[in-house]
Amino acid sequence: MNKLDFLNSLKEKIGGNIENTKFDNTIIDIRSNALIEPVYKNDDYNGYFIKLSFSEANELIIDINKTPPFLLLIEPENFISRTLDKIGLSAEIKINREEFDKKYQIKNLNKNIADSFFTDEVIEKIDEIYPFIFLKFTYKEYRVMKAVDLSSYNTENVLHDIDSLITLSMLAEKQ
Repeated sequence: MNKLDFLNSLKEKIGGNIENTKFDNTIIDIRSNALIEPVYKNDDYNGYFIKLSFSEANELIIDINKTPPFLLLIEPENFISRTLDKIGLSAEIKINREEFDKKYQIKNLNKNIADSFFTDEVIEKIDEIYPFIFLKFTYKEYRVMKAVDLSSYNTENVLHDIDSLITLSMLAEKQ
């Protein structure tokens, strides 16, 4: 399945629109200057404005356009971050949950907010969205970027990821 077929199958399930330009169905994302292929938007998915787009490298970007109450960046741990942890030079936040701290890096968040935000329910929703390249709360949206293989990642998967991201947004609002 190609990207446009994927977005069309999502549109058939939940509505929304696919926005294309006149230039081979691609646009430029002005925030990152990345080439983005057809963009799917739904302005009334459970009361949320959802946008899905793809980067050139088959990275699916899911945005929920709602202002988060705080900034947050979560990335999977990698060799460099684990090495920095071992020598005590890591700038990431630890939440004293061994499995979570081994799997993810938490950045851009106040330690007090981290201690209260990362409940069992929040951790469960993050794990449901994983694997991802990053999960972040920006000044204007909740965003997750995932490397996807469209031969196995389908509309049910994306709807589950969207619902999990919406739940995370609602849990963040309670802070």
